[in-house]
Amino acid sequence: MYCGQWQDNIRQTINKKWWNAKDSWYYWYEDNGGNFNKSLDWNKWYPDAAEQIWPMLWGVTSAEQVETKLVWKQFNQNIPDWPRTGVEWPMAGNCAAMMGDFEKAIQLNKNILNEKLNAEDFQTNQCYFVILNCCIDFELTGSLYMVKDSFVADNNNVKFNFATIPNGGGEIIFRINNPDKTTILINGLRQMFKSVNGKCIIPVKMNAGQIISCELIYEKDVK
Repeated sequence: MYCGQWQDNIRQTINKKWWNAKDSWYYWYEDNGGNFNKSLDWNKWYPDAAEQIWPMLWGVTSAEQVETKLVWKQFNQNIPDWPRTGVEWPMAGNCAAMMGDFEKAIQLNKNILNEKLNAEDFQTNQCYFVILNCCIDFELTGSLYMVKDSFVADNNNVKFNFATIPNGGGEIIFRINNPDKTTILINGLRQMFKSVNGKCIIPVKMNAGQIISCELIYEKDVK
């Protein structure tokens, strides 16, 4: 309970108290006297520019919020060449995917892999975000679980079966770097879904003992 309240307090503080409505950007520090930073230099990646997209990156804000859209607009207007210059910041690609700017995310990833893949200073956290931006991942929630040995991945095609104990269901939550070019099939039927914060959510209801197939197909394999 205490941790949940603490988390909610942080979210409320950033969304309300730390939002500079006059200039449409977030403060990123407050001293003991209650004073915030008074300026922002968009040409300075950290903390100035990066701190503006950090709330979205860590789920404190959502891609649908007006504040997030305003910050993302300024980020792109002030640093239009960030997919080329931001190779030290792969997490910007993660934010781009959340905002639906998939081409920019892909462009950044390509530049990072070309310049940093074999670099000695390529850090673990940078690798982590590059992997997130290159790949898909998913989770099963509620009472859903994957059927053992059912997972198969072949280039642009991912398949697995899932079941539930007891009766009920849950959600399949995909993180896909380009949902507009992706098809998801449940028992062979194409699913309608909406990407929210870079995640595609498929609700499922089923009975215990029932086995359902899920297939994800990238565009070039879709007929």
